[in-house]
Parts: sequence; C-alpha cells; structure tokens
Amino acid sequence: MSIWGTLLSFVVKSALDKRKEKLKAELQNENKTTQSAWVKVRNRGYLALLDNAGPLVVQQIEKELKKH
Repeated sequence: MSIWGTLLSFVVKSALDKRKEKLKAELQNENKTTQSAWVKVRNRGYLALLDNAGPLVVQQIEKELKKH
C-alpha cells in the first residue's frame, strides 16, 4: 500500500472511531437516564454492535437514534 493509501486509511479509521465513541457516550448516558426497559435493551444491543461496526452500521445506528 502506498503512503497516501496508508494515511487515508488512518484518517478514515480515526474519524470512524470518533463517531463510535460519541455514539457510545450517547447510548450510555441515555441508559443512565431512562426508565424505559425497551430503550435500555435497544441501547445495549447497539453498544454490542459498535465494537466491530463498520461505517455503514455506525451510520444506521446514528440514523435510528435521530428518529427518537
């Protein structure tokens, strides 16, 4: 892989990791403040997915959270 390709993949991975951390914080905060069992279960599922999620999964979770 070229130096540019390596640099680009690092930047993309770094941006994705930042999005994941932001989502994790939002989900954990909502779990602390909600009384809804459904929301807690949903958020735990999302948190489990985020560890190995690619950009499409992260985008879908962000989209779903904006609906609520």
